[in-house]
Amino acid sequence: MPEMFNEIDLGQQQRIKCAFDAQGLLNPGKVFPTLHRCAELGRVHVHGGKLAFPELPRF
Repeated sequence: MPEMFNEIDLGQQQRIKCAFDAQGLLNPGKVFPTLHRCAELGRVHVHGGKLAFPELPRF
């Protein structure tokens, strides 16, 4: 999502979702995923000097 939308757009989308789903019960983490993996946080495991799946884009 951050690749397609800027901070203002994402904030508006999040507020709209919260207006319709204040308790966060509808597809939690689906539209606005939370970071929970090392690769998503910018840390990627390198084994033997090689990345797993080097063809995948890294952000």
